[in-house]
Amino acid sequence: MPPTVPTTRRKRPTALALTRLATIATALAAAVLAAIAPCPDAAAAEDRAPTPLEQRYSERAGMPLRLVGHRLFAGASATPGADAPSAAAAPVGRVEDSYRLGPGDRLTVTYHGRENGGGTVTVANDGMVVMPEGPPIPAAGRPLGDVRSEIRSIAAAKWLETEVHVALATGRQRVVTVVGEVRRPGRHRVGPFATVLDALFAAGGPTGRGSLRAIALVRDGGATTLDLADLGATLPGADADRPVADGDRLVVPPLGPTVAIAGAVGRPGIHELPPGAQEAPAGRLIDLAGGLLPGAGPVLRFGWDSAGGAVAEVLDAPFEATLAPGDLVMVRAPADAARPAAVTLSGAVAAPGDYPLAAGADAAALIEAAGGAGETAYPLAGAIR
Repeated sequence: MPPTVPTTRRKRPTALALTRLATIATALAAAVLAAIAPCPDAAAAEDRAPTPLEQRYSERAGMPLRLVGHRLFAGASATPGADAPSAAAAPVGRVEDSYRLGPGDRLTVTYHGRENGGGTVTVANDGMVVMPEGPPIPAAGRPLGDVRSEIRSIAAAKWLETEVHVALATGRQRVVTVVGEVRRPGRHRVGPFATVLDALFAAGGPTGRGSLRAIALVRDGGATTLDLADLGATLPGADADRPVADGDRLVVPPLGPTVAIAGAVGRPGIHELPPGAQEAPAGRLIDLAGGLLPGAGPVLRFGWDSAGGAVAEVLDAPFEATLAPGDLVMVRAPADAARPAAVTLSGAVAAPGDYPLAAGADAAALIEAAGGAGETAYPLAGAIR
């Protein structure tokens, strides 16, 4: 008689054990996703650490708050410097006749008719353009349209029935000096149609202590104050799109007084007040923050009294209220008690979705309300999250 081989029966996992395993797996998956998923402030967080001002507002609000507009320059510190290839003269498309030529601009001259030919000429350092078959022409400081007309006049006097086309082939570099509260102050080369915003990018953008509302553009001995307040909320405005000229200087001063808004708004953040302002309309701040979210609760103001003590008040008419420097506006979300209790069912049920949670309801009743378990459902396990 053959020897008896002992056998062991593998225990089937209990429903409780399977539920615990599913819960652990779900938690692990969530942790992995949270570790690899980029957060909304990831670009800014990697670009620079929060300033003491941002940390203070964040502590008061109970959520991360950053200076509005500064995130646009996240990563700008990696912008190539003045000697980088990307700063070289760039090819251009159609150029307005008002474009003023300068040393380094290259023109394409083409003529056809009885005479055919052409070539590329460069505005020399002395401001002259030397034509292949014509006299030198002064070009620096003159509009492109004027130089084009003069070249055509010279060609018409020399050749009969010949048309001449003159176009800007590549634009010259502009040298702009950016100083003050920027991450890379100094002289920077920018393209022929660069704007104030481009020059700030070349300088790495403002530091966390720099203003976007009182930037000085110094040109020909005069200064113009530029306000880039809408950078964080809308498309760049007229000041950000203002062209810079060769020799311009941009001065970024220290950050001015601020207010902040947090909670149930589209874009929470810290906003700088206009230059010289000692108060701000709360309605304007709410608009810059993208407005109130649907169902938003009461609007509160947290500030300081004349003695430096903390004060808090509910703004019954928030769009008509006035804020002082340092104020924090908190827009509360609807109270949890005001929301109907609900449970989300997902997975192998006939109709996944949100279902109201009635008093005394159990899991079986909820599954039944969802049309019952599907054919692929495992009857001994489920996960509650």
